[in-house]
Order: sequence, then structure tokens, then C-alpha cells
Amino acid sequence: MSDNATNGTTPPTAKRARGNHPKTGGIVKERGSGGPGKLAGFMHMPMDMFFEIASCLHPLDLLHISRTSKQLRSVILSRKSRFVWTASLAGVEGLPPCPEGMTEPAYSALLFDRVCNLCGARSSWVDYAIRLRLCPSCRKENILTGKEILPDMDHVTQRFLMAMVPCETGKDVAVAVHLERPLTHAPGDKYHAPQLRRMIMLPRKFRAQRDDETALDYMDDVFSNSTKAHVHATALLQWEAGVALNRQKEEDALKARRKASIVERVKILGYAEADFPSTKDWAKLVDQPKELTDRIWNNIKTKIVAMLKEEKERRTEAAYASRLEARLNQLSAYYNEAILEPMSSAQRALMPNLFNFYRLPSIAALVRQNDAQGDVTRDEFLALMPQLLQEVEVYKTEAKAAALAILHRALEYKPSVAGWKEDLENLSANEALTRQYALFGCHMPSHPWRQNPYHLTFEQMHDHWRTDHPEAGWVVPASYEGHSIQKDLWCSGEYGLGGKMLDSAGLPRNTPIAVLTGLIQAGRLYCSCGDPAMPPPEELDWSKLFTHVTKDLAKLEKRRKERTRVTSFNLILRSHHPLTGPDTCIKLLPEGVDTTPARARATAVDLKTRRMIEDRLALQPTGPRSIAVCRLCKALTARTYWKDGIADMELPETQAGIVHHLRGWSLCTRGEKKHDAEARKFGFRGKDELSSALTDFITTHLDTLQCYAKAALALKGGPRYMNSPPRQLEIILECRHTRGCSLDPASTFELVQSRWETIEEYTSTPLGAFNWRRSVGSREGAQREYGHDPRFAGMLSVKVVVEGFTPTSGGFFPQYRRSAPFLQDLHVSAEDIRKMLADVLVLCVSSIRLGLPLQPIQTPQGVSFAAVPGRLVRTNKRWNWEPLLRSWEAYLEGPRGVQTVDSWIGDPALQSGRPFEQLLQLIREL
Repeated sequence: MSDNATNGTTPPTAKRARGNHPKTGGIVKERGSGGPGKLAGFMHMPMDMFFEIASCLHPLDLLHISRTSKQLRSVILSRKSRFVWTASLAGVEGLPPCPEGMTEPAYSALLFDRVCNLCGARSSWVDYAIRLRLCPSCRKENILTGKEILPDMDHVTQRFLMAMVPCETGKDVAVAVHLERPLTHAPGDKYHAPQLRRMIMLPRKFRAQRDDETALDYMDDVFSNSTKAHVHATALLQWEAGVALNRQKEEDALKARRKASIVERVKILGYAEADFPSTKDWAKLVDQPKELTDRIWNNIKTKIVAMLKEEKERRTEAAYASRLEARLNQLSAYYNEAILEPMSSAQRALMPNLFNFYRLPSIAALVRQNDAQGDVTRDEFLALMPQLLQEVEVYKTEAKAAALAILHRALEYKPSVAGWKEDLENLSANEALTRQYALFGCHMPSHPWRQNPYHLTFEQMHDHWRTDHPEAGWVVPASYEGHSIQKDLWCSGEYGLGGKMLDSAGLPRNTPIAVLTGLIQAGRLYCSCGDPAMPPPEELDWSKLFTHVTKDLAKLEKRRKERTRVTSFNLILRSHHPLTGPDTCIKLLPEGVDTTPARARATAVDLKTRRMIEDRLALQPTGPRSIAVCRLCKALTARTYWKDGIADMELPETQAGIVHHLRGWSLCTRGEKKHDAEARKFGFRGKDELSSALTDFITTHLDTLQCYAKAALALKGGPRYMNSPPRQLEIILECRHTRGCSLDPASTFELVQSRWETIEEYTSTPLGAFNWRRSVGSREGAQREYGHDPRFAGMLSVKVVVEGFTPTSGGFFPQYRRSAPFLQDLHVSAEDIRKMLADVLVLCVSSIRLGLPLQPIQTPQGVSFAAVPGRLVRTNKRWNWEPLLRSWEAYLEGPRGVQTVDSWIGDPALQSGRPFEQLLQLIREL
């Protein structure tokens, strides 16, 4: 009897090739040049011997054999071969036994294979509780959170079903132990989606709870499978940790033996272990978990020796550098003691810092003397004093030349200032550095935030560089790549601004900085703004005075650039520092007169104002990021800039500073109680709330009001009417707001009438004159913004008045010389044009009455020039404009159907009889 018969198994018959296959039928395949495969002997081996060998293999090897051929697969994966898998798994040290409900081959594949259980792709992710190994795409599709799998289920049922199945455990043993309790499974944990979905139908098939069974016992029974899966998963994670620890110990032992072998071999070459470098390249060669064989040593010997030589050279250089540093520290102490300390502060300001001191020829030679071995005595240093002082004078000349180069470089990014280049190009370094614009700023990264020095004279900046940046070069070679003045200093002076300051004081523009400082400290040259934060004259100099004026003008320019489109006449922008005209802030007193005006500061604050400021500041929230912001600066600034520019609106720290700031650009506060009473009659809490509602109304209907103003001006003959003599348009509104009502910003007011008045009439009253004088900055800014257009005809002043409310609002609308060629094509008479313009006014008034703001919309071709009506819709606590139609052409040609728009188009007050399309065209022309 054969061995196969003895074992009770019959070997499968060999599969024969099909002879009638269209490609292989009748073809005799020749034997290849190679020999039989390595596993060919298994095909003829007795089964008992085969199983004995297979039982000694690793489970992963059994998996590989089962995939070799269908014949071996049928043998290895046969149920009768289970003992082979059991023996193979038992041979893995410390491995927990195969869990219930899982076959040994599947268990082996879960532990040792790297193939996705669903699609067969390469995979490294595995979870021992879910008992799946998946590729990234299958994992993303099948491993989801509980709330994603059961989104619409009540919380109790959801948690019950999640406790019945295992969840993702991960690789943390502590987490795995925690998840052994099924009721800890949470909706945020991840589950195998098909498995959890199958649980939805299972609770109906569960047995009922017995009378003698507690709820905990019942749940333990229901959740038993989940508990067992997690307990087994914890055991596998502990086994993995033990395997990894043993592997690490083996690798550490191999590394130690390899390093010991290398140490023995390099000793023969004349090196010791202390000579080993600590680089990554060295660690790659030495710290490897491989035995050092002769072949490996011969391959790495050349690299090892090269690295040891390089390390020896590096240590030699490091020792030399250490000796150099010690000697430099010794010489720097002599430099401070013997040279700098006896000098005055003005003399010290021009001395080199340590970087340039070390590079003086005599010092550089002394530092390297005797290979930097030993100490340098004080007498040796003093012996070099004559030569050293000569070299310092050469350095000073080079330092001034470097500063002059910075002034010339400033012309590259400040080319628009006329006369600067001509003034600078013929000056020597000594002459140029005395000019009023020879001021410097430093932006080295070592400065605290917002504390970089600005507007320092050459002497001040050089002294700052010497004390604050001793290791950065002032005079350096062109190839030097470290920090230097060529990279970290710039000219912060302004030829134009500084020149205007001197012009306003009647001083020549070439007046040296030292003379200017002398005049300032004597109290003759001063700023008359009265800022309480300005020091007394004795503590000022030209750079501080220039900084004081520049900061205020920069803040004013920032407010102008960021100004909101709609402003109140009461909100003004005015500088404390006008540099032209009779009210210039820079004053020069004659010699010998009283200098009391130079010491005048606006420090007086009356008791009522002081209490008001204290009450306001008491409302400030506590916290490191809380700052007191000027409400008026914020009102003058467009909302776009609030987020990033709020820090620039911070109020001064002192009460006198706050009062001085508000006097510069502020709100006219006279009659505030009266204005509050007027606002309360309309149902507002005060004038601020009514003024805010008026601003929102003007912003919402801005396009309508501009169209109204242009049509009203066209009825009077065009821009010439507003200029000869100067006139403004007064638009009168009626407030529709009452206490308790909630109107959108488009419906709060209604336009009732308008009238023209000359500027002379407007300024005949004190309040009008005050408002007009305060608006000069806005008018000048508008002129600069629009004046470049040859069609520009001027700015139309529009004043918006609410009946029964004293404060006014308004703005300035640019006007252009326009023609309406389409009217000429239609041969429209002058009388018809007047009627059409009157109809445009009617349409503007009725759009405001109906609460239909007109605004342009974005189309695929760009911004539509024909404004369309819309409604304000409140979303996310904000009013947003939404158009009622997308295109006038499509709406007029179609069935229409928007009742408010149709009633607006068909307003009975329209008198011209012209089609609405022509009125719309006229609005576009306006």
C-alpha cells in the first residue's frame, strides 16, 4: 500500500492541457533551458513527510506555498490539513491562539500577510479587533465613524449597536484595554461599516431577558462577541510589542558587536573610539544591525578613514577657533578699558563695533600671533595704540562713505522727489551726512516688535550699531553675506518733507543737523501742535522732531487712504502739522526772545471731560489683547480695514493725549443733548444710532443718490452751474422710523425734496463755515483722485438733511462733462430732455420710497453699467443686497411679473411719455 493510501488521502490528478484550444491545440511545447522549479519535489513527496515539513514552516511560508499552484493550494487549505496550520502557528513564540470563528489560514494572513482582504492590493494597515487588513482606498470606503454609518438613529440604540461590534483599536495597548468594555464604544470611533449595518436587523432576533437575569448579565451575553474580539486584539498588540522589543534587542546587540569590531580594526590604523565623529554619515556606516565581515570592512574602510581624518581636521580647527575667541574676548576687554571708557559719548559714537575692531589690520595680526596660543598682555595691546588709532581714522572715513552709499541708494526707491539727486550728487560724505535728510532706520531682526529705530542721524545710528549689533559689519567686503548695513539699514529721511519743515520755519534747506538740533534745544525751533507727549526742548533734537511730525502725517495719510466712501460733515480729517500757509506748525523764534511757546503743551483737561474719559475707559474689557480705540477714527475708516488696522486706531495713554487727539480730527460735540432728544422723537436711542442709520441708508442708496444729483445738476445746465458760483445740493429726507419698528436700511428714510444753495450762503452760518473748513481735506483728496481725467469737471457737494434732526451728512460726487449721443440720434428736443431728466428724478425718488436700492451687478461680461433694483435680505445678522432681476433687457422683453418693479416702472408721475428703455439709457449716460 502506498504512503498516500496509508494517510487516507488521494493526491489530485495532474491537469492536462486542452488540445482543442485555438492557440495551444496541436502545438508541442519544447522544454525550456531552465531546470525544474524549487518546489517541484513537493509534487512527488509522500504526504506524511510533506506534512511533517510543512508543520515546521512559518505561517507566512505556508501561505506562500498555498499560492504556488492549485494542487498545493487544495492540499494546504484542506480541512484535513488543519493540524499543519495549528502546528505552524504554535511554532511562533508567544503568539495567542487562533480566535473562535476564524480559520488558521485567515488568522495567518491577518498577522503576517501584506495583502488587502477585499481587493488583493498591497496593504500595511491592519486592525486586530475588526480583523481586517485593508488598502487605503478600501479602508476609506469601509472603515467609518459610527455617526457616519448610523446618522439618523437615536442615541441609545446607536450606542447599543456599536457595543455589539468591535471598533478600530489602533496600536496603543492602553486604548485597546479601554475598548475591551463594549459600552465605551463611541459614535466617534471607527467601525467596519457593513458589519455595523448588519446589526440594525439583529436586535429583533435576540432572546428576551430572563427573569432571573440581571441587565448587566444580559448585556454581557449580547456583547460577548465584541468583548472577545477586543480581548484577543489586546493580546495580539501585547505580543507585537514583545516581538518588536526582542527584535530591537537583537538589533542593538548586532550594532554593539559591529561597533566593537570597527573599534578593534581602527585601533590598528592608529585611531581610538574618542576620535569617532558624531555625524549622520558615520552613524549610517557604524550603527547598522549587521555583522561586520571582512568583505564589508574592505568596502567601508576607505570611507571610515576619510571620515576620521576629516573629524581630526575639524577638531583642530575648532580648537584654533576656541583659542581665537578667547583672545578676542581678551582684546575686547582691553578695547573697552583703554580706549572707549576714557572717551566722551560723541567720540565713542564713531568708534568701530567689535566686528570691525577685530578686522583692523593691527588687531587681526595680534589675534593670530603665535597661532593664538597663550595670552596677550595689556602692555602688548597698549604698544599698538598709535597704529590702532590711525587705523580707526581710516575706518571712520570708510564708515561715512558706506553711509553716503545708503543715501544714494535711497534715490532708487524715492525717485519722485525733485532736487534731491542734484543736491546729493556733488556733496562729500562729511557734507551729505549733515543734511536734514541724512536720517537712517534699522530693521535688524533682533529688535523687539515695533521697536526698530527710525530717523536716527549718522552718529546716532553708528552708535546704535556699535552697542546693539556688535557682531554685524558696518564696513564689510562686497562678498560678505552676513548682516551688514548694506542689507539692514536704509535712509528714512525725506528730502521733500524735511525741506518743507525748514521752509515753513524760514531756514535754508542746507542747514546742518547740528545747527537744527541747537536751535531746537534752545527753544527757538519748535512744533506748535501742543502734543502733551512731546518732551521739553532740552530733550529734543532734529531726528525726534522729524519723527514727531512724520508719524502724525503718516497716520493722517493712512486715514485718508482707508476712509469710508460715506462720511458725515461732522467727521473731519485735519492734521496737527500743516507745513504750508500762515498756520504752519513749525515755528522759528528770533534770537533773544522768550521761548515759552516752545514749552507749551496741551495738558489742561477740565474736570467734566476727565470724568467722561474715565467713565468710557472703565467700560474697556480686561485682557492682554484689549485696547482703547478711537471711535471717530473707526467711523472714518472703511470696514475693510478694521480687522488688520484696528491697532492703528488706539487712543493715547494719557487723558491729555486723548483730548489732544480728538481736537485734531473729531466730532463737533456742541448741542449733543439736543441732538439726542431730536433722535429719540423718531424712536432712536440717541443721535449716534440715528446717524448710523443715516449712513447705512446713504450707503445702500448711494448709486440712486448719485444719479439723482447728476440729473438735478443736468436740469440746471450741467457742471458749470455748480462752479459759477460754487453751489451744493441739499437733499432733504423724512424719517419713517418709529419706536419699536424694524425697517431695513433701505426703508428708514424717504426723499421728499431737494434744493440748491451757494457755498457763500452755506458758510454764512458758523456751523456751515465750520463744516466747510473741516471738509477741505476731503475735497483736496477727491481732487487728487479724479483730477487726472480730462473730462473731470469738479466735485459736487451734496448735503443730506433729515427733517427735524440738526446734524447733517453727505459727501462729494465727481462730475464729468458728458454727452448723450443716443438723444441726438433720436432728435430729442431740449424740452423733451428736461422732461426725461425730471422723470429720472421721479424714478430715483420712487425707488427710495419703495425700498428698491439700485446697484450694478456682476455679469459674465463684467460689471453691468445699468443698475438694477434689489431688496435687502437679512442673513447671518447682516443686511445683504439681492437683485430682483438679472438683466433689464431680458426683464422688459419678457413677461415681467415683479410687482414692485412693475409699479416703479409705471409710476404715474412720469410725464415725458418716453419708453422706459430710453429713460434707462439716460440713467446709464448719467
